Amino acid sequence: MQRQQKIEINEVFPTPIFQTYIQEDFSDLADYWITQSKSEKGEEKSNYGGWQSPDVLNHPEMKNLLAEINISCEGLFKSFLKDMTLSIADLWVNVNKSGDYNKRHVHPYSVLSGVLFLKTPEDCSDLLFERDDSSIHYMAERTCNFMWGYVRVKAEKNKILLFPSWMPHEVEASKFDGERISIAFNTTAILNSGHE
Repeated sequence: MQRQQKIEINEVFPTPIFQTYIQEDFSDLADYWITQSKSEKGEEKSNYGGWQSPDVLNHPEMKNLLAEINISCEGLFKSFLKDMTLSIADLWVNVNKSGDYNKRHVHPYSVLSGVLFLKTPEDCSDLLFERDDSSIHYMAERTCNFMWGYVRVKAEKNKILLFPSWMPHEVEASKFDGERISIAFNTTAILNSGHE
């Protein structure tokens, strides 16, 4: 007689990546930032080549998009930290062309970071998330997600990703025609009243 064995799985340090899509088409906004990238000096942070804007959270052209991001992410914000309210703290635009890339980096002083893919030409670069602990050196075979050293997420138009800000990630260089445009942002957390 086979004995029934109760098995429990405790996910001790889970690392979620939330994904959803916005419904509106912001192609005109993509064209606007392509024009801006040709006339304005960009920031130099994680980007090698390409163009990165300064913080445009309060830019008038971003008002409608910001509202759409907030609507799309509201449920994700609530599911991640039930006793806290998350709000977008800063937001910037990335315009990459063929051969441009963003080196491996994290986002300090934030809880969740996010990215919205606004324009994604065929064969443009994916977003690569990397494991950041020593356990990867003990895993001879990468047979399941418990053992993966990295995860590649396809860049798709209107896709939003939310991920822990301390999770290393990068955009590799690739060959494609046109511009790959993404909107990146960080959040801050505020403890709701009645909780300590």
